[in-house]
Amino acid sequence: MIAIFISHRSSDNAEAQALKHWLGGPEPPLAPARVGERRTIRRRCRARPKRLAPGTSMPMVAPSDGDVPVPLIRKARETDVADILEMVGQLARHHGDEPRASLAGLERDLFGPNPWVTALVTDGGTSLLGYAILCRMYRAQSGERGVDLHHLYVVERARNSGIGRRLVEAALDEAGRWGCAFLSVGTRPGNLGAQRFYERLGFERASQGGPRFRTAVAEGPASLFTVGGHLNV
Repeated sequence: MIAIFISHRSSDNAEAQALKHWLGGPEPPLAPARVGERRTIRRRCRARPKRLAPGTSMPMVAPSDGDVPVPLIRKARETDVADILEMVGQLARHHGDEPRASLAGLERDLFGPNPWVTALVTDGGTSLLGYAILCRMYRAQSGERGVDLHHLYVVERARNSGIGRRLVEAALDEAGRWGCAFLSVGTRPGNLGAQRFYERLGFERASQGGPRFRTAVAEGPASLFTVGGHLNV
């Protein structure tokens, strides 16, 4: 996976991000290293909608041509979980993966006692038109908080309408509220169109930082540790 990021200061919440892509894969991207100077993308986007309290319904705003209302972005609610799960499955199948997420698991991770991720959705009035999933990141060596844009998806009938761009704008707003320094996003190596698109918008290609490893986690004490809590290596 190719990792790309844009740095973000909490005082820069007026900045906007123009983006539409489909992101998938079993692993979140690596925390990227800062490369080069920060570029602004404010002029490449439309004005953001007014912020609302988490979970508040967003109004429908008529576009400048007076055609049809434009759906705005809000935080996900518990009643959205089934629709989000359906879109997660669509995204997985788009990349040739078999979706394994469950309704109970997604509800736990979004709204359980210890929420693990945050979801933003595009409310089309009668149905959801897209979603984004945000994961918190941290760089201990620099003391920086960050956000990984883990999933970004727009249903087929609503693509090429600016919804993906506005989901990323909302992700930048959320990162600003969390006091984050950067927003990170990954693409698959062969998705050259998405990579060029990110770079045109001010995102910078990030260093991968070398191999990463994983192992399954079982219930109970891990065998790598002794009773005293020291690594047994």
